[in-house]
Amino acid sequence: MTEITADHWRAGHYRDRHAFVFEAGRNLVTGWPGPQAGEHILDLGCGTGELSAQTAETGARVVGVDASAEMIAGRGQSTGA
Repeated sequence: MTEITADHWRAGHYRDRHAFVFEAGRNLVTGWPGPQAGEHILDLGCGTGELSAQTAETGARVVGVDASAEMIAGRGQSTGA
């Protein structure tokens, strides 16, 4: 049986303190072979969606999924904490 746990992620804190996670992955979007316009890409564990958004700018169709509703809802928000 699966236990349901509280969402412990805080999007603003993640963006402020852990930006290195999505910054380190940027070359996946800009490097070879890179996403192509019209491709369908599923970003599992997308967090606050920075890489999903950058990938979508290439013309690829991106769906970002994360277990944390807080992370997805908090995209682009910063707490300063």
